[in-house]
Amino acid sequence: VIDLGEKFENISSFGVNALQLDSWGIAVPKNIKVYVSDDNTAWTEAASLDVSADIYGSKEQDAHDITVKPASAVSGR
Repeated sequence: VIDLGEKFENISSFGVNALQLDSWGIAVPKNIKVYVSDDNTAWTEAASLDVSADIYGSKEQDAHDITVKPASAVSGR
């Protein structure tokens, strides 16, 4: 849970930084779901993404910047 401290309007994308380090058993997630809430009680799915096989299946040992975009802008804290 990430609390932004106040409600923000018109959020149009979410950034995820995922590490791939096979030798340590760390893999990029196969899919990502983002939920938003105004009150930390009621949550709504804002966006989801099936991570590209180029990234998910990669053996590259690296950090990957992944952008998840909702169909339309959302608000949340």
